[in-house]
Amino acid sequence: MGGILESGNPWWFQFLGFGFGVYYASQKKPSRKRYHSELARRFREDLILDGKEPRSVQSYLAAVAQLAEHFRCSPDRLSEEQIRQYLLLRSQSLKPNSMRPVLAGLQFFYRVTIPRDWKTLAAARIPKTRTLPAVLMPEQVWRLIDATRLFHFQVFFRTSYTCGLRPGDTRHLTLDDVDGDRMLLQVRTTKGRNDRCVPLPRKTLEALREYWLTHRNPKWLFPARADLKNVATATKPISERSVQRAFAQVAQSVGLKKKGVCPHTLRKVYSYYGSSLRMRYLKGNSACLGSRVGGWRPLRTVATSDLTEVRVSDSRAMIQGVDSATCVAASVPSRIRRRITV
Repeated sequence: MGGILESGNPWWFQFLGFGFGVYYASQKKPSRKRYHSELARRFREDLILDGKEPRSVQSYLAAVAQLAEHFRCSPDRLSEEQIRQYLLLRSQSLKPNSMRPVLAGLQFFYRVTIPRDWKTLAAARIPKTRTLPAVLMPEQVWRLIDATRLFHFQVFFRTSYTCGLRPGDTRHLTLDDVDGDRMLLQVRTTKGRNDRCVPLPRKTLEALREYWLTHRNPKWLFPARADLKNVATATKPISERSVQRAFAQVAQSVGLKKKGVCPHTLRKVYSYYGSSLRMRYLKGNSACLGSRVGGWRPLRTVATSDLTEVRVSDSRAMIQGVDSATCVAASVPSRIRRRITV
């Protein structure tokens, strides 16, 4: 065996052409060398035509790539018994939520891309599990935000928390998404491709304006900062990895050692502690009430409903009322830390 497992580029090697890499004999981790195959291209196209989200496409591609890498042959040459043994092997090492995209990717591949009438894949099921999320106290969240020394990350975490946004939603915010007159934030690039509006607290709006003045990017509120000299002309938003790394460093600095704490935790805290407070302003407006009152899942607010059913003045009053509620704890002042570095 030379540098690469096989010098003739076998079937399984070429299937990994969409960029998930192959193993070198002298390396433990897969290399990132890219190759392209007709089978991988067709699989990707089938996923896109089916309307899968980009992240789902990557997960499904990775699932089939790992299958090809495990057996070291093209996935269209595997038998049903091999697939069965592979699923049993992966189910022993993966948790249900991690096993779900693996099974879904293989089922799609052998149902659409290369149709196989296999009872094993048709009968395979992953048990549904619902685990309790890691939820912080509001005081802990504000302590984390205040401890963030980089101003752009501080505004990022504040916006995610006070507006109840996913990290991906906050990353893709643009100037056009801010409605300062109605104190609303329009979320367009979101999970499920369902646009929505959320109440925008006034102090969060002030923080966003103050931060934008430091870079003046014509499109993004949080532009990529890989090149600090070209932040104003950046064409991409801030990377997901940089947000995760910054959050982990700040959480460690303030002593948050709870398992599962991540940037998405800010959205869960917003919903968990803010639901009862928001309900005070939405009570009596059936068009504004969400279908789920308890739990941590976010409720639909007046901003996400049809505003034609209530008077504009009443809706703005509700949003300003939610302004203090979205800060969750009335006893904890909503504040902007002095910018130290940009």
